[in-house]
Amino acid sequence: MDPSPELPREVAQWLDGRGGGASRAQLLARDLTSVDLARYVRQGLLVRVRRGHYALATPSLEDQWDQARQAHIQAAASLAGPDQVAALRTATLVWGLPVSAIPDKPEFIRPPGRSRPLGTRVRFGRLAEHDVVRHQGIWVTSLVRSVVDVALDLPVPESLIVLDAALRRGVRRGDLREDLAGRGSVRHLHRARCAIEWADQHVESPLESRCRGELLTDEIPPPECNLPLRLDGREIRPDLLWLALGIAVEVDGHGKYDEPDVLWREKLRQEWMESDLGLIVLRFTYAEIVGDPRGCSRRWRKAQVRRARTSWVRPRGLEVRVRDSR
Repeated sequence: MDPSPELPREVAQWLDGRGGGASRAQLLARDLTSVDLARYVRQGLLVRVRRGHYALATPSLEDQWDQARQAHIQAAASLAGPDQVAALRTATLVWGLPVSAIPDKPEFIRPPGRSRPLGTRVRFGRLAEHDVVRHQGIWVTSLVRSVVDVALDLPVPESLIVLDAALRRGVRRGDLREDLAGRGSVRHLHRARCAIEWADQHVESPLESRCRGELLTDEIPPPECNLPLRLDGREIRPDLLWLALGIAVEVDGHGKYDEPDVLWREKLRQEWMESDLGLIVLRFTYAEIVGDPRGCSRRWRKAQVRRARTSWVRPRGLEVRVRDSR
């Protein structure tokens, strides 16, 4: 962050050190007045993220998602502390992982018997010392704890968005398994265990994770994700691939075809996959994946029936990069 020199340096540094946010009472305790706060908001040096809570103003961000994420983290920073630790999706956002949707309210874990502050979502429970850290100045659950909490809290298609990204970050599946096993018999244990086993570090976008999760929970077999295929000097990586069946799925997210020539390149790519590789290629859009996931499964099963009538013959010379299981 690059605070304005008009904001007292010690206040700006203090805010920056705690994630950018603080409550009105905390700011008044640092020798600011209500008049000061109102003036700094008017000058654009502070923003009011919710009633009674302020944060350092950040540079204008073109991406609305980034703006919403930053505002959510700042709101959480103004409330987080040793006895109210940012958790669940809020924690994963602090750790820089993607989520299916930014929560309406900051999410925390508090010790049993404490109050539930207005405007927050709180889970009550005790945290081990190693489960709590300060990251970017915010009291937050550890990365592994945060990811497993999300796996227990959200449906598989949404939790896979976090789990896949965590594996890409370098989190070990074994650590996730160990953390989950230490929870004992908790709600949604089986669902979380399935999500952890299905997680794949080769997935390259949140929508690919969501699509794969919807298919898996509808009992579609697990695909290979972005598996490199090479033929005649040309290499492609289908988003989702069932190599034994010769079926591929391409995921079309928002903005994928904003550039004029992208749609043409994708058309040529699909024609090559179908003609030279002999694959059945399905395209699923954001609206289909989120709004009609069972429809995606029906289309996949129709492709499977087509393939049962005419088996896929692997093209001569096709090279498939072998991956080690993880």
